[in-house]
Amino acid sequence: MKLPAPALSESAVSLWLALYIGGLLNLDVFIRRLFGGEGAAALPGVALEAVSMVAISYLLLGILSLGGSMLWRAGATLMVLFSAAAAYYMTLFDVVIGYGVMASVLTTDIDLSRESVGADFLLWLLATALPVVVLLWRVALTSTFWHAVRCRRRRWPVLGRLSFALLAAVIPLKVIEARAEAGRSLHADLPSAAGVVAHSYLPVNWVAGLGMVAYNRVAEQRASERLFEPARRFTYLSEPALEDVTIVFVIGETARADHVGALGYGRETMRNMAREPNLVLFDGRACDTATKLSLRCMFVREGGAADDAGRTLREKNVFSTLKTLGFSAELFAMQSELWFYNSLNADNYLFREMIAAEKDNRGKPVDDMLLVPQLQRSLQAHPDGRHLVVLHTKGSHYQYSQRYPRAFARWSPECTDIDDSCSRAELINAYDNSLLYTDHFLKSVLDTLRGRKAVLFYTADHGESIDEGMHFHATPREVAPPEQFSVPMMVWMSDPYLAAAGGARLASLRELAKQPVPRRHEELFDSILGCAGFHSPDGGIVAANNWCRTGA
Repeated sequence: MKLPAPALSESAVSLWLALYIGGLLNLDVFIRRLFGGEGAAALPGVALEAVSMVAISYLLLGILSLGGSMLWRAGATLMVLFSAAAAYYMTLFDVVIGYGVMASVLTTDIDLSRESVGADFLLWLLATALPVVVLLWRVALTSTFWHAVRCRRRRWPVLGRLSFALLAAVIPLKVIEARAEAGRSLHADLPSAAGVVAHSYLPVNWVAGLGMVAYNRVAEQRASERLFEPARRFTYLSEPALEDVTIVFVIGETARADHVGALGYGRETMRNMAREPNLVLFDGRACDTATKLSLRCMFVREGGAADDAGRTLREKNVFSTLKTLGFSAELFAMQSELWFYNSLNADNYLFREMIAAEKDNRGKPVDDMLLVPQLQRSLQAHPDGRHLVVLHTKGSHYQYSQRYPRAFARWSPECTDIDDSCSRAELINAYDNSLLYTDHFLKSVLDTLRGRKAVLFYTADHGESIDEGMHFHATPREVAPPEQFSVPMMVWMSDPYLAAAGGARLASLRELAKQPVPRRHEELFDSILGCAGFHSPDGGIVAANNWCRTGA
């Protein structure tokens, strides 16, 4: 006997689907949040998060319905399938769904995707998605959003429900953000609470990841049409001994070279780096005075960014070039400069809210040490071949006292309050403590790389002016004071690298460090390629800008 098809309005079905996707499929995350150490104190926050996720699910379904019932059914089916699939990995493997996961799912290499799909996954989909999809296609719709919107009399109730869903999605996130702000201590720079929620729950996490992949591909296409590509214009040849080199680039933040002990400062702010035998430290000059501007000009060939106010890009950067030359690439960041991360053409990237959404990091402040486990996992996943990892730190960004744990408060009294209550001495004490923590972080990175054929680069994006009761950077470069251009720059080579490549490049670095001329951001493109073992017979590497040139 054939069962009659249930009859419901499209709005009612959307509500049930929203409860299923935004509520039931997120059940494991809710449980982990409730029993993850906060206990009953986490209940109000979890309740707000649940309301927001259900409301967002309903809102997405409502938007889909504006294209007609067929588009709504098809879109709802994909939402259920994608959300159920994501829930499998979130529930059983504690995976944070984001850009990297979605990029892998959408890869054209089917063999790679197939490796992550087994019998258990298919059984999960059969149990969690198939019954819902069958009911979705069997239900007889008594009314639809589209027809209701076209009918003047029924339009306003429908639009009212969508407006209510929008408010129910946004208001809990605002409350969560406000509660997080109220609970911040002077020494805790927490990531955006709403951003962490967005990357923790279905369906927002995979929708956001899908959006980033789509944006990246569109931006990639436009960039390839507009920007000059060195890797396609010049020939780059690699030494056979360095075919499997690993490059790690650490982007510092607001660190000044004239506050580094090994470069003449009176305090030992980077004692660990000064003791590294395979490390060469330079007094450096930034190409600009603000993060967004420096990230445009510091990784392209000299002249690859225009000398205008916005540093308009003319060429692709060195990381995109390395990707074209066969490097796998990943980026992990304590900041959120998504436009820059997209320009790397990386296989995967995680920025601070995505990292903070991981189970072990929930509730933790923005701390550069959270990047070290990401680096370790990246190296484990890429044991062989050319590999690039970019680490974008929070470094010494104001407020300086939030950049380091209390154990690194070596110099005091520190500035831990608003600017106008701090003396210059207090600001500098806190600033120098942040450099001390950067030194600790860099040592942890080097310890992770010691057994690998690796080269590490570090430089800050710009410096900082510190005076009585004030701090600032981003002054227009034409009138900016010298300290806003002052940055430390360093190169480190592992013992396995030196055993394979010889010591000529390290010797070249040491000779350059003896010269009174500061090294420049504009030299990074050529130096990264040179130190990685590349040479170019047709001008792709400018010898004068290559710190690792041999035989000069």
